[in-house]
Amino acid sequence: MKTFLDLVKSRRSVRQYRNEKIPRDQIEKIIEAGVWAPSAYNQQPIKFFVLEDPAKIKLAGEKIREIRTKAGENIRRLELPDPTFYQAPVVIFLCVSEPKNKYALADAALACQNCLLQAKELNLATVVVGQATLLEESPETKTKLGLPNNWEILLSFCLGITDSFPEAPKRKKPEVVFK
Repeated sequence: MKTFLDLVKSRRSVRQYRNEKIPRDQIEKIIEAGVWAPSAYNQQPIKFFVLEDPAKIKLAGEKIREIRTKAGENIRRLELPDPTFYQAPVVIFLCVSEPKNKYALADAALACQNCLLQAKELNLATVVVGQATLLEESPETKTKLGLPNNWEILLSFCLGITDSFPEAPKRKKPEVVFK
């Protein structure tokens, strides 16, 4: 039987997905794991926006590429067909609405980690996409996606099936102080 630490150590960032639909019950289970993450003052501010429409995922990725290119970013990965969402069949945005408390990003990160680990337990692949926050610069794109403009994107992650998980990168020795 695998331990929780085995699960943590086996999760990887995956940037290559099969073109296969993810069953709704698996997506709901992943979100349920996110809902059970701790949040500051138990405010539970995180809202989940699930994007499954390939045309809308493509639109979001193209807008992010456009914003990054206008900003003068010269990143080789921008030349890929989908350098943002890697043609994943599902992208989940973790959002918050106003009034946003100062701990919302930490709350989103905790919820996201729970989601990633639940996905791994289901043998699904994920990668966190922080640059999805750039969509905040384009309210018209958010509207086209169906994402409420009063929901601020804090994080997102791709979700899908992969043919292989990459090897674990080496980890630095932790710096720990016990007093």
